[in-house]
Amino acid sequence: MENPSSLQTMLPDSAAHRLLAAARWAKIYGLLLCIFSGFGLLMMLFSLTAIASFSSFFGGREMGLIYFIFFVYMLVLALMLYLNIQLVFFGRDIKTAVLSDDDGYLETGFDRLARYFKIISILMISLVVISLAFGLIMAIVGGASALSAPDTPVYPKTSF
Repeated sequence: MENPSSLQTMLPDSAAHRLLAAARWAKIYGLLLCIFSGFGLLMMLFSLTAIASFSSFFGGREMGLIYFIFFVYMLVLALMLYLNIQLVFFGRDIKTAVLSDDDGYLETGFDRLARYFKIISILMISLVVISLAFGLIMAIVGGASALSAPDTPVYPKTSF
């Protein structure tokens, strides 16, 4: 007896082909982004090693901020590498689910895609909020400095 909840009875052929195409492109896109994220992470490690070897030229106090910036950038690259791996695994799981008619792989693949979009959405909302807050702070500081500026012109008038 045929399983009424199998993938072949739930998806028409055109939907299965489109899902396979989406999985293929997600895998390609994810692999390219994994390469770029991994390359950026390696370059950050090499740069951090070079800066650490030249830290005596910069002084001790300023290096803490530089190391912190590198650390934050490396965390962002590691998070992006994780997200891109999730996208690659989504493509793999969906392809396996469609070709082998396995609902477990389909559910796992869509869970990975949901996780990918959830984290990307949180990052985008955070970026928008930080950008708006930074713009608001810059507008307040710019307005306050314009109001506190002296009335005399910056360049004195000279007569010839």
